[in-house]
Amino acid sequence: MKKSVIPFLFFLLLLLPFVYSVEQPLEVVMKKTYEVYAGEITSINVTLINNQDFEDRVYISVWPPIFFLELEKYSVKIPPHGRKSIILRVLPPITTKIETKEVKFNVFSERNPNIVVSKSFFLDIKKRSGVFLSSIYLDREVLAPGDVLHINVVVTNLNPNETKVSVLLQIEKDGKNFMVKEISKVFQPKTSETITFTYPLERYQSPGEYFVRVTLLDELRRTLGEVKESFTVRRIFKPVKEKKIEYGFLQHIVTIMIRNDGNEPLRNFTIVEYAPMFLKEFFYPDTPPEKAEVVENKFIVRWRISELSPGETYVTVSYTHLTLPTN
Repeated sequence: MKKSVIPFLFFLLLLLPFVYSVEQPLEVVMKKTYEVYAGEITSINVTLINNQDFEDRVYISVWPPIFFLELEKYSVKIPPHGRKSIILRVLPPITTKIETKEVKFNVFSERNPNIVVSKSFFLDIKKRSGVFLSSIYLDREVLAPGDVLHINVVVTNLNPNETKVSVLLQIEKDGKNFMVKEISKVFQPKTSETITFTYPLERYQSPGEYFVRVTLLDELRRTLGEVKESFTVRRIFKPVKEKKIEYGFLQHIVTIMIRNDGNEPLRNFTIVEYAPMFLKEFFYPDTPPEKAEVVENKFIVRWRISELSPGETYVTVSYTHLTLPTN
């Protein structure tokens, strides 16, 4: 009897990894514990995974309801065998007591109401002392040239007395400073205050990722804290073509202007002009074209421009002599 039981048990042990590796229809991926500070904003990244063969919209909630917890979204569509990330923002007020709170992150399937995933996590709430940077908030993450960015910096003073500090703002890209501004201010005891910086983007602001660095300094220029955020300036491709014709007695002058109104250099593009075939013999360009030919009874002229920087204008002028009408 013992000999027959042992192989059977061994077979069950072999099956256990397969039993426990079965994929759940929906999964929630997040850390077990998050350290947060009273008076400071903390962003928690939560990944939702859909292991089903179809797209599913899921509904999200946290329990118990806590007034300083804010979900970025309350529902999201996840593609089949795909994943989506959402942000849970935590901003405990300065008066919050030091404690550890258990919170449940709940996900409900729209396609199958029987699928409910609940994930517990803990908020380890702590308090800082002195003066510190609570948070930095950019009103937009993606901008276009000419837009205006507003940067809100929250400074908290937990000292029992007034404290004078300086807030230094730097906007950087590729090792170059695009803006440096400093504000010195006296902060009242046991309060938080928001300082707003404004950064107007230039008309031809170069595209890419910019970094916003905020440093808190005391009166002796010692660093009390530093936070960093980023924003992106979109790439804009915008060639503008203007054509002007001046008619004369024996000739007319055609002026073609190409202006780069985008923030990215235009490279290796062609200006094409079409005219009746008979004008081929009366065409006198100031700028020699790359190619001039007759195709299907049309006279086609092409100028190639290797590069046009943002805000730059390229001008091509051609003269065409016209014959006078005879009576």
